[in-house]
Amino acid sequence: MPTKAAYWCSALLGMIALMPFWPGFAFGQTISHVVSSTPTDVIASGLAEVMGEVQLVKDLPGGAAQTTQSGAISFLYQDVPISNTFSGSLGINLATGMLSHMGGITITLAGSYINAGVSAQVLNIQTGSTTSGLLTLAIPAGLSIAQGDSIRVNGVRANVSGKAANTDVVCSLQSSPSTAHSFNNVSIVRVARIVDLNPSITASSDLSLATVGLSYSQSLNVIGGAPPYTWRIKEGALPLGLKLVESTGILSGVPVQGGVFSFTLRVTDSLGRSSTKAFTLNVQGFGLSVAGLSFGEIIVGTSGLRQVTVSNIGSNSLEIEAAASPTPIFTVSATHLILDPGTSRAVDILFTPPNNNGGVPFKGSATFTIPGVLRRVDLVGFPVTRTSPPFSVLPTSGSTLGNNKIRIQGENLNQPGMVIRLGGAELSSLTDISDGELT
Repeated sequence: MPTKAAYWCSALLGMIALMPFWPGFAFGQTISHVVSSTPTDVIASGLAEVMGEVQLVKDLPGGAAQTTQSGAISFLYQDVPISNTFSGSLGINLATGMLSHMGGITITLAGSYINAGVSAQVLNIQTGSTTSGLLTLAIPAGLSIAQGDSIRVNGVRANVSGKAANTDVVCSLQSSPSTAHSFNNVSIVRVARIVDLNPSITASSDLSLATVGLSYSQSLNVIGGAPPYTWRIKEGALPLGLKLVESTGILSGVPVQGGVFSFTLRVTDSLGRSSTKAFTLNVQGFGLSVAGLSFGEIIVGTSGLRQVTVSNIGSNSLEIEAAASPTPIFTVSATHLILDPGTSRAVDILFTPPNNNGGVPFKGSATFTIPGVLRRVDLVGFPVTRTSPPFSVLPTSGSTLGNNKIRIQGENLNQPGMVIRLGGAELSSLTDISDGELT
């Protein structure tokens, strides 16, 4: 609902020919509508505005004069009550040809209409739940109306409280009785278009998608009101990394927090009028559990495994591409991930050193990407070359007091004079089970 109203500030001229039912000859008039008002015409309360001018001009073929019959011309301002009403008759000022009232209405008569018998009355009529303003001119009989004689009505103040912005206020004209100043039909002109003078935020409530780690900028436009404007966060909060520029209404920054964020913004114009609007911003992104992995010492020809957990921290499903380099030294267990909102998945990363790399650690990276975003995990592994494989002992722990049966696997276990100690205690009663295995 508007709280201020003004004219649609461009001139509109409409010509509607009106024909009576007088027998034997035609009586015609032209209705013209002129809008010349500005927002300064709006009443300070914002509940009413001055309607545009409605003008009747006699326009007959050949310019022949016609004699009026006693009757009335009615101007019906549809669906809006007139706030400057008066009852009784207004007398004409013969020097100026005007009927005027301190409430603002001015009726200007030209030609034969300037007659002491012309009077005006304003009231509001009720039709169901709708109130319409009615301005009636009483026209006496016997007026000789010539070409160019006119009636101009302006200064009507209509209450537009409750009228939606961009709707029209129209005025219909008719006469009574139908044989006096009669029109062929009910003729309608638009006399005003309602404009909400409050600032109004035009941006969609669902803002464009943001992505964690990427630069984001969104302009929040406003129409109406009197610039400059000031923006504030009324409720809620922006995601971390974004800020609102209060002088321009621009959301900008690099979000570092994913999810769906709801907040309400208020814009205030230079006259203190304001409006609010709720917004939703979806910040899409994914997170990694680590930024780097070390595989430690891995024997050449074998593989070491580590894991990275990938999490969807937005509200939309994500397709994530994964890769490792250099391959085949480093590889990932899955190259294409589909994650629903709020879910995670562990990805295995393998380190398989092909040689000892001259004693230098192997370095590489694992990358995870969505359109516009690439995240990496730094990888390092140390290749080790052994002349003999390590031993394995089962169980891996136990008492050193003796009488425990254990199994040992390895190479070169049966060399003469070999002594095997575990935990500093020398083993005894060794029995060969097979090649490379003792108990």
